Amino acid sequence: MTSVPLELPMRANEAAALADLILQMGERQPLSQEVRNRLLSRVPSLGLESLRPAMGSLVKDPTHGSTYYLAVDATSMAGVSKPYLLHMALASAPASAHFLKPTLIGRMRPGGGREIVVNAIPFGPEDIATVRTFGEQVDPGFLPRPQGQASSISVFVEDPGRDLPEAFSAYDSAHKELRMNLSAPIRVEDAPDLLESSYAAALWGAIRCGWREGYTIEAAFRVTGSDDASNEKLKQSIRLAAGYTKFSLDVTDLVTESDSDLFNTLFDGVERAWILNEFVREFPLGTGMALRFTSEEIQSLAVRFAQLLSTTEKLYDEIRREKTRSATGRTFDFELRMRCAPRELLFVLHWLKSQGRPVQFAAPYIEEADVISQTASFAAVTRYFQATLTVTPGDEQAPQVMEQIARACGGRVNLRLTKPHDAAYLMDLASRLR
Repeated sequence: MTSVPLELPMRANEAAALADLILQMGERQPLSQEVRNRLLSRVPSLGLESLRPAMGSLVKDPTHGSTYYLAVDATSMAGVSKPYLLHMALASAPASAHFLKPTLIGRMRPGGGREIVVNAIPFGPEDIATVRTFGEQVDPGFLPRPQGQASSISVFVEDPGRDLPEAFSAYDSAHKELRMNLSAPIRVEDAPDLLESSYAAALWGAIRCGWREGYTIEAAFRVTGSDDASNEKLKQSIRLAAGYTKFSLDVTDLVTESDSDLFNTLFDGVERAWILNEFVREFPLGTGMALRFTSEEIQSLAVRFAQLLSTTEKLYDEIRREKTRSATGRTFDFELRMRCAPRELLFVLHWLKSQGRPVQFAAPYIEEADVISQTASFAAVTRYFQATLTVTPGDEQAPQVMEQIARACGGRVNLRLTKPHDAAYLMDLASRLR
């Protein structure tokens, strides 16, 4: 049963006029972006003062005809402004099964025509359950997706309400003007308590902006230990991040000292045979480059990265289990962040791929003073595995070196920003990625 407040969050006559316009146009043709644009062009004629619709969010109920949802900013007679989700339907349509106890704005007959029911549901980034229900049950087109192989810009979002509209505005411009999908609007680092709220905030931002072209939400974790007790909190965070589409693990702390004498101690006979057989060969990196490991180097690297590889495999499996259980899709992108040389990165990536845990993004630490030459060396390794290199240049340096970085990576790079930026800055970077 809907509640009836003493003071409505918006003017009922304006909500009725908006609902009537949507029902009239929406009932005559399938709802598309073209229809949304035509509706938006008609909104000024309604003279709305208490409502500002985010028309890109408009969607028809997936199971009930003559029922629509639309995100709006509403201002009450007392001057209080809040974001809401409008539920608009003919009076003959069933009540919404997705959102319980909405606020009844009114049952009205605009122009003396059909009776229309309009309800409002609080719909801000903090309304986590409502936002997730809309994305997961009403319009899954707004859900994040794995990033894929195209070049991208990973944007750091500090304040979702402030930064997300800028990010999605830049993505929309890049998609229209440059035919690029920048893909990754939000990253959460070492903040387990923010995982659920950040996911909802990113989804809310996409809904409000009408962004259905795909984007990634990345959870970035630092792994500091290899035992189960050390990683229990991390596993809990992975469970909270099941809706995320990219997982980045910083495993630098797990690298140990090289000591080939420990090879026989750490690995049994079967493992030792597999390691040597797997790595004693040539790795062609393209453009006439090839890499070979000696038997002694292989043993040394296996010892150096034994703890890192074992822990990474366990956490990868944990992510895969949680994604399989989630309602947002099983696939995900996996990124490994570590301090290493290009030869060491190849060893780690090949090991994980051979064990069925492929890495889609590699983020080695690259010294800012020598970013171009190091980028080229690491990019040769990542291209061999059809992975993407993540580069984090200095924020002031990024525009100047972006074109060189893109060339060094063969046009396939993930630029990782470390602070929020406006749409103009993001568009400038995007143009240099082409």
